[in-house]
Amino acid sequence: MKAALSHAWSVLAVFCVVLAPCAHAGPGVTNYVSLTGSHTAPFDTWAKAANDIQSAVDAAGSNGFVLVTNGIYNTGGGTLFDYSGFSNRVQVFSGTQVKSVNGRLVTVIMGMPDPVTGGHGYRAMRCVYLGSGAKLSGFTLSNGYTAASNNDLADGAGAYIFMNGELSDCNIYHCRAARNGGALALDRGGAFHDGAFLYNWSGKAGGGAYITNAGVVYSAGIYYNVSSNGGGVFLANGGVVSNSYLSGNTAGYVGGGADLSLGGVVARSRLLDNNAIYGAGMYMVDGRVENSLFTGNQASLIGGGIYGNGNALIRDCTVVDNSGGSFAGGVRLQDSATMVNTIIYLNTSPASTNVLGDSDNKLVFCCTHPAVPAYLNGGGNITNYPMFVNAAGSDYHLVGASPCVDSGTNQAWMAGACDLDGNPRIYDGVVDMGAYEFVPEPAALMAVAMALLCAGRRMRG
Repeated sequence: MKAALSHAWSVLAVFCVVLAPCAHAGPGVTNYVSLTGSHTAPFDTWAKAANDIQSAVDAAGSNGFVLVTNGIYNTGGGTLFDYSGFSNRVQVFSGTQVKSVNGRLVTVIMGMPDPVTGGHGYRAMRCVYLGSGAKLSGFTLSNGYTAASNNDLADGAGAYIFMNGELSDCNIYHCRAARNGGALALDRGGAFHDGAFLYNWSGKAGGGAYITNAGVVYSAGIYYNVSSNGGGVFLANGGVVSNSYLSGNTAGYVGGGADLSLGGVVARSRLLDNNAIYGAGMYMVDGRVENSLFTGNQASLIGGGIYGNGNALIRDCTVVDNSGGSFAGGVRLQDSATMVNTIIYLNTSPASTNVLGDSDNKLVFCCTHPAVPAYLNGGGNITNYPMFVNAAGSDYHLVGASPCVDSGTNQAWMAGACDLDGNPRIYDGVVDMGAYEFVPEPAALMAVAMALLCAGRRMRG
């Protein structure tokens, strides 16, 4: 049988692999950065390497390549568009790439608070700004701060990515944004992948990340971040999070793990042990979540696992062992929110322990107990115990005899799609309820190729 779900800190080890030395295959001259270089322009050898990253980036120009060796980089920087002195420790434009030699554990970019206020202000420094086409890979970003304004200078204390910039293989921790995106703000696109956000804070939304429009975060660990809304992430207008862990995050109001108040998609992710007043695992107004696990989340009032409003769609998820202080330890539905092929079980609250919904909501081919009222029943629902491999050990895979196996409803989007483990979403002709498809052990070997294919897709919805 498959192993029990590991604690989020164990998973974090996956995001802390030291990168091998990298070679540049692109055009142009490589510019080097080292704390022991002579800082002699144009920084085209290790001996003449720049002592700060921004000097080498400026020398590289458009479509350049900058290679950075081990060190804590806390000097230099650039002022973005002459915004009243607010600056970034590193700012990259026009397709330039910046990479570390030995990875994030030994290569650090440090921001700083405003020396006058001791926190946010125009003399503060964000860690990284990436413009369209720029890439940065293999760093730890820490101690970033934003301005105290009510515009984008107050967003993305660790990193601010504009349009199709890309940040990868990075950890961002202990950064503080006055407005949105403690660790990261994705503005009108951009991507973050294969890294982690830890212990970041924002004043308004997205303690870990604030993701708008076509912005994408995937293969990420999002741990112990704090904000008023969306402790882990805040998604708006098409933002996507996939194949990620969101654990231990806190929201002062809604969406401890994730806030989809303006839509967005969360796919193939695990939302564990998050906290909020409403929607501890996730708060939704429209948007979609699929093939995801919600467990251990605690709402002080309503919606321990999920609080869904508007046209929110919850499909093929497992929502178990969450709690609500007043109602709906599992899921609270309002407006026209719908659940399909989802298991909602073993949740706790003083009333409506698993599901609380209104007359316009529907559950379709779901497993929950007690039976949902007639006005919520969209057909195909069951009340039988799901029969998990080891619920006490937080392993919510289904055993072969589970009543949820082959009991869901097939949908067109499932063709070629993957479950939370990366197995084919439909096995044996009919989809299972919940986030995990049951695959018998002999057949599991046959599914390995499909799982590897799913893992490599960088699913974005």
